[in-house]
Amino acid sequence: MIPFELYSITPSVPYYGHIFCIPNYYTPLELDTIVAYRDSEHAWGNGITGTIPHDSYPNYTSPKWPLYELNLDGKQTHIGSEKTTWLYENWDDVRRITESGGMTKHDYYKDNQPIGWSEQLRGNPPLSRPYPNHDDYGSRKLLTILVPLCDMGDPTRFNGIRGESPTWSLPWEMNRAYMFRPSRRSIHSYVNTMDMNRWVVNVNVVGDTGNATKANPSNR
Repeated sequence: MIPFELYSITPSVPYYGHIFCIPNYYTPLELDTIVAYRDSEHAWGNGITGTIPHDSYPNYTSPKWPLYELNLDGKQTHIGSEKTTWLYENWDDVRRITESGGMTKHDYYKDNQPIGWSEQLRGNPPLSRPYPNHDDYGSRKLLTILVPLCDMGDPTRFNGIRGESPTWSLPWEMNRAYMFRPSRRSIHSYVNTMDMNRWVVNVNVVGDTGNATKANPSNR
């Protein structure tokens, strides 16, 4: 049983695949920590504050993840948020809800067991140019979760199978996440048409180590 609210929001499984909504993705403490980091100079890496530079394309990625715990030697170990950790550790339940309603394991690009996760704070500068249609094929991503991390913004655009379906979006709401598994139906894009930074956390459960946090007892 999934221990948090999660429900389907897809307008059409045959055209868009499964898209799920997870309200209040981050706990109040997690959200306060991430937002404080977003607003601090530490999130920028080079000391820049305020507006994200316009040459940050396709996005600015924060060099660190602000959720961590201290080891006995005082070193930081990055940890996943509560829901990210649960989704990673309960992959059979994720498969059960995503391999239903006309979607099988053969509809997804990858069906291997996850061995890591990644959470990255990403920002787009004001009035940035669009990032084109993509479906996450060829990456190590088994699962994608996008979490809006500012009060206003342009939501991710889902463009359906082969990018030919009518564009659909879940209205933007801070900390209300949307989740999907990469498939030929998961084509999506984004743009920032507003005169302010657009912030999201990009969460992935992955099937290869790459840049993700490798699974081990210290980061669960």
